[in-house]
Amino acid sequence: YVSGCGTLYLKAIDCAVSENPNPSIVDPCSSYCSYIAAESCPNNASETECNSNCLWFGATGTGCDDEWLGYLQCANQANWACIAGYAVPGGCGQQYKAYSDCINAIGN
Repeated sequence: YVSGCGTLYLKAIDCAVSENPNPSIVDPCSSYCSYIAAESCPNNASETECNSNCLWFGATGTGCDDEWLGYLQCANQANWACIAGYAVPGGCGQQYKAYSDCINAIGN
C-alpha cells in the first residue's frame, strides 16, 4: 500500500481479481458462497456478487490473503445460521478478526 494511491490500489486489486484471481481461494470462495446462498437469509447479496466480493477480499495484493483463506476454511466447515438477516458461520469469529485486523493495519 502506498499512501495517496488508494483509488489506484483498489483498481489494481479489482483488475487482478477479474483477470487472474488468487487460485488458492477460488474453490473456497465458491463453497463459501454456496453455503451463504443455501441459508437464504434476506440481507445477503446474490451468490454471484458474494463470489466476486470473496475473491476481492482474498486478492493477493491486499497482503491479507492468508487470513482470508483461514476464515474461509473455518466457514466452509462450520454450521451456518441467519443472524440479523445475514448468513453467519458459527465459531469463525477469531479467523474473521485476524483478517479484519490485517486489513485495518494496511497503511498504518
